[in-house]
Amino acid sequence: MRVRRHFLGTALLALLGLGCGTTGPSDPLEDERERLQQARAQWRSLGIADYRFTFQRSCFCAPSLREPALVNVLRGDIVSVEDMAGAPQDPGLYYTVEQLFEVIEDAIDQGAARLSVTYDPGLGYPTSAFIDRSEMIADEELGFEASRLEQLR
Repeated sequence: MRVRRHFLGTALLALLGLGCGTTGPSDPLEDERERLQQARAQWRSLGIADYRFTFQRSCFCAPSLREPALVNVLRGDIVSVEDMAGAPQDPGLYYTVEQLFEVIEDAIDQGAARLSVTYDPGLGYPTSAFIDRSEMIADEELGFEASRLEQLR
């Protein structure tokens, strides 16, 4: 009988605890997801499809990939990329703003160990991000800066 009362008392306390409205600390990645959704909605509401911006990545990669480049986008697609001296670069190695949103969303979906993103307050596009997908893997981190976005036409 004593064991039964103890069990019932414990069960009752557990049920009361569920009703208190405390769910523990919020998930930082879910907070980032909400920020991403708001920024993406802001960007899309502006309908900017033709633009250029400066992109610079930070990674454990070839030095040429870490140099700033001017990315030119028409109708949502990259049409050219040039380094700061005007030399053409491979467009397949760069991102549109929408693709930057996708990189961030993928990091959230994959449960990145660390994610820090800054969005442009007026246009909503990501101006910087740092993604560490796993604390257990060295040199897989990715960072980027996107700046000086200019609408074309």
